[in-house]
Amino acid sequence: MEDIKITITYQGRDFTFDNGLKAYIFYLAIQYGMYLEFDFEEVLKYVEKTYDVVRYPTSTWVEDVAEFVAANWEKMRGLCCGKIFYRFAENDPDDNTYDDDFDDEEEDD
Repeated sequence: MEDIKITITYQGRDFTFDNGLKAYIFYLAIQYGMYLEFDFEEVLKYVEKTYDVVRYPTSTWVEDVAEFVAANWEKMRGLCCGKIFYRFAENDPDDNTYDDDFDDEEEDD
């Protein structure tokens, strides 16, 4: 797999990350006002520390969901996000037994 580089430009400075999760954590740091309180070096330390925490022990919830959906894409592609979530939570891609209370969401065709 080739290396991925994601560059975020913020206040005239470029920040390059080697994965999307670190870039997203950086985005959250900015949204949560960390730059207002700390300098960029501290924000980057926050990114690394938070990344280490969310990767402990080896994966994040996001990665677990992404793996589940990828492994079951044929079954998942037409479902609304609520149904996918409940099937993920039960670790059962074929589950059709729960009450369908997702009236405000329609399944994709």
